Amino acid sequence: MRDVERHPKSRVGIREILRTGEQEHLVARAVNPHFAIRVAVDEMDHQIRGQRLFSGDRVVGQPQEEFFYRIIKRLNITEVRHFHVSFFSCLVIISVDLACVEMLSTGTGKRTRLHGLSREKWMKAVVIGSGPGGSSCSALLASRGVNVTLLEQNTVIGGKCSTYEENGYKVDTGIHMFATGSRGPHGQTARGLGVAQPWLTRNPAETMWMNDRGFFQLYQKVTSPRAIKELAMANITGKHRIDVLNLLYRSVKSFGFPGMLRELSGVARALPGTVARYDNITVRDFLHLFTDDEGVHRAMNCLSMLLLVVPYNKASAGEFIHVVSEIFRYGTLGVPKGGAIEVPGSFLRAFKRDGGRLVLGVAAEEITVEGAHVTGVLGSDGERYPADVVISSAGLKQTVKLAGEQNFPSEYVDYVKSLELSYSWIASKLFLDRRVVDLKAPSFFPIPLMDPDRIFSYCDEPDGVPDDPFIFGPVPTEWDSTLAPPGHQLILIGAATSNNVDQEERSKKILDVAERKYFSFFPEVEKNIVARSRITNKDTNRITRKGTGECIGIAQIPGQVGASKPHPKMPLEGLWAVGCDAGGRGVGTEQGTASGMLVASLVS
Repeated sequence: MRDVERHPKSRVGIREILRTGEQEHLVARAVNPHFAIRVAVDEMDHQIRGQRLFSGDRVVGQPQEEFFYRIIKRLNITEVRHFHVSFFSCLVIISVDLACVEMLSTGTGKRTRLHGLSREKWMKAVVIGSGPGGSSCSALLASRGVNVTLLEQNTVIGGKCSTYEENGYKVDTGIHMFATGSRGPHGQTARGLGVAQPWLTRNPAETMWMNDRGFFQLYQKVTSPRAIKELAMANITGKHRIDVLNLLYRSVKSFGFPGMLRELSGVARALPGTVARYDNITVRDFLHLFTDDEGVHRAMNCLSMLLLVVPYNKASAGEFIHVVSEIFRYGTLGVPKGGAIEVPGSFLRAFKRDGGRLVLGVAAEEITVEGAHVTGVLGSDGERYPADVVISSAGLKQTVKLAGEQNFPSEYVDYVKSLELSYSWIASKLFLDRRVVDLKAPSFFPIPLMDPDRIFSYCDEPDGVPDDPFIFGPVPTEWDSTLAPPGHQLILIGAATSNNVDQEERSKKILDVAERKYFSFFPEVEKNIVARSRITNKDTNRITRKGTGECIGIAQIPGQVGASKPHPKMPLEGLWAVGCDAGGRGVGTEQGTASGMLVASLVS
């Protein structure tokens, strides 16, 4: 580091240090009580040292622009090559060594010149895959001066987060809602890159059916007056009841009264220490610490499959707490205008603006290696794409195959092979000639009235078909009417299944049952269908070409999240993983973009 002198008057001080595994999470607060910088310090392999912010290079808070610049000036940071600030959010892309972290954390470090925030054009990177992880990472690297080539094996961008035209409608490749929308990793990255990414939200966000007493509305923020009123009325009418006495009894029995208050507070705010404590237990076991209420367990099992694509008896409680807390804290669940493709699309507009090279229709056939260092990628077009760094969003298992198992330590290969994959969602797409479904919210979730532990047990049975499936029922045109011809409606009926690709007959039966259940609530829908099609695991595999049909990648289960999440730096010099398999937390595509932010910061 350069320009060294003592700087004793920094007004940033440490308030809390939380240790999780081998990582230290430092929470620093400035003089403005609304301004906070969350820093996670991780000493990387091969002496890679850096600073990253929670959920991928984020500044948490709502500072005024002039105050932020004053903080930067007070810290005597004399050169900041890349950051964008707005009144409501800040994104700082930082790559510093531990001396700068000392300055940020204690206020007694040495005056430091930030360098290395951008790379010269001679540094070449090849990124494999243009999903949210690959596209966000590519765009951020290009914005910092890295010479980036992005290879996408399909002829359209986005991977499983894309959109195409069918029957005059715009339809996503998957079945999507975006948990934190404009305030989550997608929106933060777009603002950091200086590109537009319009988001659409509705409130209430979801209409739920808990029992035969009627519909229950779920609002964006559970502490809002409308949400509190809805919950109170649901308890009175019996639409949704929580056994408060059971909740108090179980909670006090588990923690004692003072401990219960502390624990509930930590869970509600998703404090890093609380989240880390529950990373390695399941959502089911976590809930039993607080309540045996079957209604709560049914709803949380369905929510776990919806958000993490893993049933609650397998999903990580820490990961679940993190994502649910963010959803209700931000209150920005929604969709991007124009379909899911607008998430990677916005990133790639910045990528092209900053000189990045996008190559469509070319798959990575091989990651080339010389000695113990990657040298580039051999494309399916026969061209060799040289690189100092290769960043793969193909998934850890596929990336190891591309680079050659013989180039990795045998224990690492065994570890990657042992990682479990998420489950999957399949869906019916119904194209209607008029607007039939008219709910307060743009999505519909009927909760099955059955033993909570049995709701998704059919997924693990080779020929399992549910009698009463949980339905993921978004109506995309209720968010964005431009997705269909005027006056028409697009309805998606999703159902969970295993990640097995070879189950077309079973998928047909599952979706037949799901459609019949949906029509029992809305009989007029069936009469107004002008076209229909279906998305199954074979369609997912057609996009990814992995031979599997999972929605997410590796499953967010104990032993595979938090401190146990696979590191994005792979044990081969110059090779990195990005996307849902490496580094981030969050829901689906947002986890991918959070990883893209992290990896871009570490590489650059």
